[in-house]
Amino acid sequence: RTTLLEPEARGLVARYGVRLAHACVCPTVEDAKRASVHLGMPVVLKLIAASVPHKTEHGAVRLGVLTLEEVERSFHELMGIARDARGVLVSPLLPKPVAEVLVGARRDPQFGALITVGAGGTNVEQIPDVAIRLLPMTRAEARGALDDTVVGRMLAQPRGRTPANIDALIDVMLGLSDCVPANPEVAEIELNPVFVDEHSAVAVDARG
Repeated sequence: RTTLLEPEARGLVARYGVRLAHACVCPTVEDAKRASVHLGMPVVLKLIAASVPHKTEHGAVRLGVLTLEEVERSFHELMGIARDARGVLVSPLLPKPVAEVLVGARRDPQFGALITVGAGGTNVEQIPDVAIRLLPMTRAEARGALDDTVVGRMLAQPRGRTPANIDALIDVMLGLSDCVPANPEVAEIELNPVFVDEHSAVAVDARG
């Protein structure tokens, strides 16, 4: 394969201290129901399939699922999207963050390992707000990269908005800074979005 399944990408970055939203791998509809009860609804269901790395673009995400009947229906709808479907990830629906941030790391044939940080979420392609740095990086360099983005400056100077835990976001950046150089078989890892609020920075989605 040329891509990692989301559970694989999540497991990889977790080894380097990246905090992730809790998620249960559910190969069957009964697993999905049990996970939804355990986590507490509303929940989010996401398809696990190597052929669908960009889940939102393919309609492979169900947000705010409120009942077991909706869980069952959503499970079957998602599994019908791709022939290589392995099941779904079930996660709790998180509160709206102060900001959604993209943090990614990749190998460039000319420059080597690089990290990218900027505005995240579903509109990332339409918002040209990124900073790129060479890896490995220090904490000060990570903060400097954030300061070069609109979303980073917004988090640092909330101006009436809820202050954000920038140190937690830098921890996520440093986790990827360690992850990609230490795993030469991995060409790219992207966390999008990372939910940043006053308490934490939590990766909601991971792909590689």
